[in-house]
Amino acid sequence: MIRHLISLMLSLIFILGITGCASTAPNGEDIVTMPASQDAVGRKEIDRLEKDLERLGKGREKLQDQIREMEDKLTDLRRELYDAGTRIRDIKYASDDIIQEKEKIQKDIDRLDEEAAGITASIYALAGAAPAATETEQARPAKKPAGGNEETSSQAISLVATGNRLLAAGDTGGAEKAFRTAANLAPGLLSARLGIAACLFAKGEFGPARALVEAALEEDDSIPQGLALHGLLEWNDGNLRDAERSLSRAVKGDPGNAQYHNYYGIVLHDRGKERSAIRELEKAVELSPNAPDYHYNLAVVLAGAKSPDLDRAREVYQKALRLGSEADSELEAVLNAP
Repeated sequence: MIRHLISLMLSLIFILGITGCASTAPNGEDIVTMPASQDAVGRKEIDRLEKDLERLGKGREKLQDQIREMEDKLTDLRRELYDAGTRIRDIKYASDDIIQEKEKIQKDIDRLDEEAAGITASIYALAGAAPAATETEQARPAKKPAGGNEETSSQAISLVATGNRLLAAGDTGGAEKAFRTAANLAPGLLSARLGIAACLFAKGEFGPARALVEAALEEDDSIPQGLALHGLLEWNDGNLRDAERSLSRAVKGDPGNAQYHNYYGIVLHDRGKERSAIRELEKAVELSPNAPDYHYNLAVVLAGAKSPDLDRAREVYQKALRLGSEADSELEAVLNAP
C-alpha cells in the first residue's frame, strides 16, 4: 500500500514536470509557469515578427525615396514644359515674321514682274518682234536674289529668337546686341526692331523705345508685340486708358501669350477693374504655371481687392515663393493680419 502511494506520487511529479505546475502566490492565487519549450517558441515568433517589421520599415523608406525622386523629376519636367512654351512662342513669332517677310518679298517680285512686262512690251514695240532665247539662256539656271535674302532672313529670325531668350533671362545687353544684328541683316523684320524697343524700355530709355514702337505700328498696327509695348509705354506715362486699349488688342491678337495677360491684368488693376484684373492674371498663371511673377501679382490683387480673398491669396503667394519669388514683408503683413 505504501509502495503503491509512493509510485502514484512519483507519477504525479513526473506528469507535473512535463506539463507545467502551479504554485501559490503570497495572496493565495495560483501562478502558472509556462514550459520552457513553449516560451522558446514564443520568442522565436516575436523575433520573426520584429524582423518583418524592420523589413517593412526599410521598404517604406525605399518607397519614400522613390516618391522624392519622382517629385524632383516632376519639377524638372515642369521647368522643361515652361521652357518649351517659351520656345514655342519664339517659333510662333519667328513664323509670323517669315510670313510677313515672304509677303513683302512677293510684293517686290510682283512689282518687278510688272516693270519687266512693261519693258518687254516697249522692246516688242520698238523691235517689232520678240527675240528668241538662245539655247544657252534656256539652259541657264535662274539666279538667286543678290545677297542671299532667304539665308539672311533665316539668320535674322534666329537672332531674334536668341534675343528673346536672353531678354527673358535678364541679359538686356546681350539681347539688344542680337536684335540689332538681326535688324541690320533684315531691316524689314519688325520683331527685331520691337526687340530693340523692349530692351530700351527695360533700360529706362522710353523716348527711343516709343519711336521704334510707333514706327513699327505704322507699318502694322495689329502686331501684338508692338501693341503690348505701346501699352507698357502708355502705362509708364500714366495714360491708363490708352494702355488698356493697346493691351486689350495685344491679348486678342495673341491670346496664348501669358506675358500680355499679365501686363493687361496690372493695368486693369490700376484702373480699379478688380474682377477683370483677376481674370487676366489667372489666365497668365494658367498659361505659365511656373512663372513666379504671375503668381505674385495675382496674390497682390487678391489681397488688395475691396472684398479680399485672403485664403486664396496666401495659397498663390506660397506658390510664388516656391517658384523662386522674393518674399514681400508688406504683403505678408496683410496676409497674416488677424
